[in-house]
This record gives sequence, C-alpha cells and structure tokens, in this order.
Amino acid sequence: MVRTPKPISARSTIAHVAERAGVSTATVSRVLNGNYPVSKEARAKVAQAIDEIDFVQNAQAKALVQAKTGIVGVVMADVSDPFYSEMIGSIQNVCGANGKLLVICSTQGHSDVELSYLQVLRSQRVDAVIVLGGGSDDDQVQASLARQAAALAREGCRLVLCGRPAPDAGRDTLAVEVDNVDAARQATRHLMAFGHREILFLGGPRGSTTSRDRLAGFRFAFDEAGWASEQCTVDAGDFSRQAGYDLAKKHVLGGTRFTAILAASDFMAIGAIRALLSMGLRIPDDLSLIGIDDIPSASDMVPRLSTVRLPLSEMGRLAAGLALGLDRTAPLRPLGVSLVPGLTVGPLPASGEALIGRIAG
Repeated sequence: MVRTPKPISARSTIAHVAERAGVSTATVSRVLNGNYPVSKEARAKVAQAIDEIDFVQNAQAKALVQAKTGIVGVVMADVSDPFYSEMIGSIQNVCGANGKLLVICSTQGHSDVELSYLQVLRSQRVDAVIVLGGGSDDDQVQASLARQAAALAREGCRLVLCGRPAPDAGRDTLAVEVDNVDAARQATRHLMAFGHREILFLGGPRGSTTSRDRLAGFRFAFDEAGWASEQCTVDAGDFSRQAGYDLAKKHVLGGTRFTAILAASDFMAIGAIRALLSMGLRIPDDLSLIGIDDIPSASDMVPRLSTVRLPLSEMGRLAAGLALGLDRTAPLRPLGVSLVPGLTVGPLPASGEALIGRIAG
C-alpha cells in the first residue's frame, strides 16, 4: 500500500511527532530549534518520527531536524545594476559548489527595506545572509543592523557585508571592504594629470557609505595636490544611469564651470556620456569623464570608458566563503583598486577654459 505524504504542520505536528517518537514535546522542540543539547538517541527518534509522518522525507523535514535550509540570502539595492553581476556570479559559483541555493532580495536602496529583508530571512532560517554594496551611515540604521547580526548569530546564521564596513558595534558581522576612498582618489588624480582642476563630481545618494567614501577620496586628492576643491561642483544622484544623464545635462545647460566629470559609478558615467553626446559634445575633446567600478559594459563603450576597477569577482568569492564558513577571518584591510585609463579622459580643451553656457537650452 502506498502512503500519501502528509506535510508537517506547525502546532499539531510537535505533539504528533512526540507521541510517535516516545519523547516529550519539549524534546521535539529542542531538536527542531537546535538551541539545546539533545542526546543522539532522542534526535534519531525524532528524525524517524518525522520521516514516518511525511513518509517521503522532504527538504522541510530535513531542515527542521538539522536546523538548516541550504539557503543563502543575498540582499542588494537593485538587481538591474550591473555593478552586482560579477559579485553575484562568484557567490553563485561558491554556493552552488557547496549545495546552497541563493535567494535574492532587492531593496531599491532603502535601508528600512534592507532591515526588513534581514528579518524575513531570519524567519526563514537561512544558513547565511550576504548584503552587497554600500549602506546607510545613519547611526540608528547601523545600530539596527548590528542587532540583526547578533540575532542571526544566536541562531547559527552568519551575516556578511560585502562592499561596506561593518557597524562599529557589529561584533557578529563579517565584512569584505573595498577601498572606495582610494578609488575616487585615483580617478581624481588621473583627471588632474591631464590638467583638469574644475571637476564636476556626480556622487551617489547622500547618507550612503559608498557615496561618503568616494567623495572623501575626491577631496583628499585635491588636498594632496594643494589645490582647493571648492572650485569644483559636487552633486548627488543615486548611482543610476538616469541620474548620470539628468545631472550632466542639468549642469551643462545651467552653465556650471567644469572641464571634466568624475561620476561615482560607471552606470552614472554611461548616463552622463549619453547626455553629453545628445548635446553635440565630444568626449574627450570637449569634456573628459571618468567613472568608478569597471562594470563589464565599461569595456564595450566607444570610446572605452576610463574608470577605476574594483575587484568585484574577488569580493563576491570572499563574501561567499565567509558566509559558508569556508573562511573564518575577513580581510584585515579593504581590498585594493586599480586605474583603468580608457579613452574618455584627455587634455584640457584647446582654449583651456571650462565649459560654460556653450549649449543653449
């Protein structure tokens, strides 16, 4: 006779399992929650009872007994942003090789949504959580993140941040950092090497750790050179292509003085290039431009986008290794970055003057 599998339901099942296994309901709860020591004999009885109730032992039953689901949660701002593709590829490779399934959550850059997803992933008893990209530098958000990390750790789940620093109170948080300060510093110095001193800096969202660090690197380069960064213009977007397009067009039409643009992400740089070309400007003859990240499409641009390469693939691999416990210690220092000169940065225009009001609305 073939028995029809019966799914395990929450309230009635504990008593049913306890009766079939010949143990107390408290023992069953301890086995399922994995938060108290239980003898091997009792654990085996509970596992056998679950097997008999379900007949075909499914993934849910195994997860209940082992307190593992085989799932790794990945939280990021925007799944459509190519900045994340190489990191996700590396994470997928590591997790796939270790029998783990990825669940991807997109926050659209909202810190409250990010914290909410961490709570949801906790409730699903995932094995680990990896959060990609920059985060909010707000003290309250940082404190909430530290509390979530502590709660995950108590439940045997690792939280790994990839591309941002760990919260000051985040003893339970592992972080794979990248040197965003040096990335912007190198990009700025590259523009300076071609004589550019009036630079339009297109940053990311205000309050973002990545935005903060890249703006700091931009200003640090001016301090090193003994030049005043006050002669430059700083504006903020959201790292998107549309933001790059809108901001570049706004400043050209508004008569802002600049000879070069430093976009805080390649995606913004690509949007800015589209805006400049649509207004009849030549790159780099009329204006120079550089981005940061070296996303895959940067090398497909014509001319090739000048940028600063972040080790995105390595970041993902290290984060996955930490999340799965394959590596125990996070890198002690932020990962290094490297300049990719490209072809979108050139000398000052022949006049040596900043672009100002040359394009009529």
